Amino acid sequence: MEIIRFSKEITTYPRREWIKKMALFGIVLSAVPSNLFAIGKKKKNHWLIATVSNKNNNPLPINKSIPFDWNYAEIPSDGEGLKLTWSINEKDLVVKNLYLRISSATDIREDVSISVVLAKSRMLIAKFKMDFAHYFQPFQILIQPEYQHQVFSEGVFLTKTIGEKPLWILIGNDNKTPTILSPHLFLSNSFKEHNQWKKDYCY
Repeated sequence: MEIIRFSKEITTYPRREWIKKMALFGIVLSAVPSNLFAIGKKKKNHWLIATVSNKNNNPLPINKSIPFDWNYAEIPSDGEGLKLTWSINEKDLVVKNLYLRISSATDIREDVSISVVLAKSRMLIAKFKMDFAHYFQPFQILIQPEYQHQVFSEGVFLTKTIGEKPLWILIGNDNKTPTILSPHLFLSNSFKEHNQWKKDYCY
């Protein structure tokens, strides 16, 4: 099972400098229509934005905030988890490499692991490692070929399996949160395409 974490370049920045960079990045994104990125990529069947359900957000602690009042959802540590689904006809897709992406909504100050479980068969298919993440930090995992059909037909649950504190990710189910940071599937037919996303975020 492959786990890809795009944090090597990002974490070389001092924390204060990273927050400044992400604040600027957020200001730019907040001025862009939330569905702009999805529109451009959907035509090529590259980006498939998830529908997010089972949202049950607890109030944020006094020491936490969500930048720009963007939409977010908590990933629970028990119960069914945060559900992601996709409404699309698989016959219209040509899938070679399928990746699931999420982005942290707040800074994370502990080791964190997120399990990705098929919604109906309840099979664990992957895990995100989000240790000590920053605002807006993206994470990606490869969906193994044998699970691709079930991800489309069942959807997945996200559940926190390591970590003591609440965890939130950004979701674009509104008109203000940039879709680029919302949970989505990325269809890639080459490693070059897969790596380009990393370069776009790690400027």
